Amino acid sequence: MACKEEKQQRALDLAKLLVTLKSLEAAIRIARFNNCHILADKICQFKE
Repeated sequence: MACKEEKQQRALDLAKLLVTLKSLEAAIRIARFNNCHILADKICQFKE
């Protein structure tokens, strides 16, 4: 997983490709689970 390997920019780029609300929420949960809170916050901005 990109978040675990500390490739947060790659993870963010991949999150931009997600189109459904459910997939974005899953990406946020994964980021938070892996202690990537900044990444989770950035993905949250896509929901808006």
